[in-house]
Amino acid sequence: MYRTLLRKQSHGTPTMYLVAQVKPTHGSFAKPNKSAIEWLETLLIAQAYKRNPKLENIQKTDKLKNLEVIGFLGDKREGGNPAASLRKTFGV
Repeated sequence: MYRTLLRKQSHGTPTMYLVAQVKPTHGSFAKPNKSAIEWLETLLIAQAYKRNPKLENIQKTDKLKNLEVIGFLGDKREGGNPAASLRKTFGV
């Protein structure tokens, strides 16, 4: 998939980030944790989808496409003071 997407692009620089889980006590690498990896993958895909709805990697986006919280997520309306407070809390 990565090569196919690179061929489609006519501009930009491809970048790949490697993320390692470290132990909080001494900063050494932690053993792989499947649930943490899946959670991080879902989080990153959600952020990428939010930025680009034409995202090629659409796995785990079925719920994201239909999820709406007025004024906060998937909806462009203001939503009033509670929505503004929630956006501020999450830095959105």
